[in-house]
Amino acid sequence: MEKVKKRLYKTTFIALGLLSVSIGAIVRFVPGIPTTPFLLLALYCFNKSSDRLSLWLKNTYLYKKYLAEYVSNRAMSIKQKLSIQLIASTMMVISFITIDNLIFRVIMVMLFFIHHYFFIFRIKTYRPDMLAQKKGTVHKMVSLYCRKNHQASVDNLCTECVGLLEYAYLRTESCPYIESKTSCSRCKTPCYSQEMRKRIRATMRWAGPRMLLYHPVLAIKYILDKVYA
Repeated sequence: MEKVKKRLYKTTFIALGLLSVSIGAIVRFVPGIPTTPFLLLALYCFNKSSDRLSLWLKNTYLYKKYLAEYVSNRAMSIKQKLSIQLIASTMMVISFITIDNLIFRVIMVMLFFIHHYFFIFRIKTYRPDMLAQKKGTVHKMVSLYCRKNHQASVDNLCTECVGLLEYAYLRTESCPYIESKTSCSRCKTPCYSQEMRKRIRATMRWAGPRMLLYHPVLAIKYILDKVYA
């Protein structure tokens, strides 16, 4: 009886893993539907049931393209997180609306919040281009502040703002946490001097809301970085 249970357990996980790989291979051609969660499920199933299939999956093109980075870094990009959250949230909302059952709806609401909590706070956000993005954002903010408050031109900032910008660049380039960077305001090891911290905060506090008008795409990325910090 025990052998039968183990065989059934193994067969079930193998079947679910193969189904997940098949769905992942198909949906990669469908815009908006993420492949990563299906491959994660397949890897979990194969790890539970078959070392041979687990090794096979790790050598496939799908795994190397969509999953190897996550397994290596234990993190996802903001784009991956948003795509998974969008699809999962849509399915939950549709289920909530179409199924008229109080207990089911309560469960859906709980799963909705647990799902978003897990992706926002538990899975790290991988940002391979964070150095360039941080420097680009601070440059736009300081430039905007200087143009509007010190009457400087785009290519000719005042000496005070140039010094602040160069200091911010230096701090960013030497940050040991840059690829998995939290928001600087939440960093446990702040590296700005007290005076420079006051100046950069004042600049960003003024420029932040105005970035939505002058540089909306960069502003939205900045907001997402703070959410997923």
